Amino acid sequence: MADSPIKVLIVEDENIIAIDIKASLQKLGCKVTGIVSKGEKAIQQVEHEKPDIILMDISLAGELDGIQATEIISRKYNIPVIYLTALTDDETLKRARVTEPFGYILKPFDERGLRTTIDMALYKHKVETELKIRTRELEEEKIKTDKLLHNIFPAEIVKELKQNGSVSPRHYKMISILFTDFHKFTDISSSLSPQKLVSELNQIFTGFDTIIEKLGLEN
Repeated sequence: MADSPIKVLIVEDENIIAIDIKASLQKLGCKVTGIVSKGEKAIQQVEHEKPDIILMDISLAGELDGIQATEIISRKYNIPVIYLTALTDDETLKRARVTEPFGYILKPFDERGLRTTIDMALYKHKVETELKIRTRELEEEKIKTDKLLHNIFPAEIVKELKQNGSVSPRHYKMISILFTDFHKFTDISSSLSPQKLVSELNQIFTGFDTIIEKLGLEN
């Protein structure tokens, strides 16, 4: 287990089983943030306590069963859930898999299995969280790269570059190239503050971009 106590929320409607699980978790050095018997109470408890992991009974008293409660919690919080269950029928397991649980503990449970399942769930959750962060970073970099490419090249060139990794040379019978300069730019720039100068240049180049886009040209 980790150096700091792992905070565990127990969601179990059989009080004797819940007390046994709590005792076992405390032996393992975990901190039990609460024991609740209903899915609705579990959602409220998560909002207040923010546990590191949830042990969720699939069959619960109340309007929400464990799977429904997990679906609601997972939409808002990145907290791993382990299902507690004595139900192993195919239909129940099929519903449970949709919520992507981090493990199952079959009742009656044993302490060794409890510890192993929690350790594996926390490790899996850590890896998946890091993978999601890295994937999001890569997607953000891809968006920046695509934006930069479209600012530099025509759309058809960008498409070919992304598909083939290279671009075939094009032959144009006639082209026109426009070079522009700012009259007395050195004198003007020396009389402006850096902020004002950047603002003026930004307005000018934005105007250029608008004209170029309107006429279907490339810059």
